[in-house]
Amino acid sequence: MSMLQGARDPQAMLQAMAQNNPQLKQVMDIVQKHGGDPMTAFQAEARARGMDPNQIMNMLR
Repeated sequence: MSMLQGARDPQAMLQAMAQNNPQLKQVMDIVQKHGGDPMTAFQAEARARGMDPNQIMNMLR
């Protein structure tokens, strides 16, 4: 029932899912650490791990 209520509010739904999924919580924490912008978080984390984020994006296209 709580998941149905959260469907109207995507942020609330993600928070509820993160409580049950530690991997999702970790990703959400990383994104939050970088101002809530997933692209900024991806780029920063890729660089921190010694990878070129543009090269990764090109491989995914």
